[in-house]
Amino acid sequence: ESEKLELNAVTGEIALLDHVDQELAQTVYVVFESIKDATNETVVASAIATAVGVRSKERLKSAEIEICWTGPEAESDDVLVTPTAAAIDGLLRNCPAGGDILLVGYSLTTAEGTFMAEVQDQLAVASRQRSLIRVVLHQDEDENNRRQLLEGWNVRARTPEIYTWDPPDDHPYTKLHAKCLVVGRREVLVTSANFTFHGLESNIELGLLVRNRPLATAIVERFDHLIADGTLRRWEAD
Repeated sequence: ESEKLELNAVTGEIALLDHVDQELAQTVYVVFESIKDATNETVVASAIATAVGVRSKERLKSAEIEICWTGPEAESDDVLVTPTAAAIDGLLRNCPAGGDILLVGYSLTTAEGTFMAEVQDQLAVASRQRSLIRVVLHQDEDENNRRQLLEGWNVRARTPEIYTWDPPDDHPYTKLHAKCLVVGRREVLVTSANFTFHGLESNIELGLLVRNRPLATAIVERFDHLIADGTLRRWEAD
């Protein structure tokens, strides 16, 4: 398309292009030699553009997955893992302005000096950048989860929407136990870790960070439905 290359180009000319080594240049030359009498540069450029587009669509459908881990480092480096806290930090830093964040947790603490205090600050930054922050939390007896989230919340940032679940009375031990973080409906961390010091800095916890728009969107929509039908309710101060 840029007319930097013709089907009659020799290996030396092809190798002058950026990021093209001698081996690739020779391969391209052989291909061009075999097709130059049957087609032209415009058709080849269109075919390459089509192939790139198809490949990009396939990548959107497939999921990129990382293992996320809290706990001791393994002696072997054979298995690559991402610290849970690092995964959360990366998700929040990459949240697009005007995007949305869904955080679901069983237990949440934001003690000063802990990583969760930094998370609280990052959520406030996202809120000031017009992102919608929704948090779904287990309703503990002392309402500690809600209080911890809002204590020290930046007054210049919009208060997050907080939701909780009232389990059926006939199942007293039923709890909202899910833990996940979805950012921009593009990336989602599903983890065993609570959003606490122990969950993110000292326990042994395991999770998966998935980069896939359809999967991340499906999780958000599941909670959207629970909010819409009243299963999850706004958790306001008593």
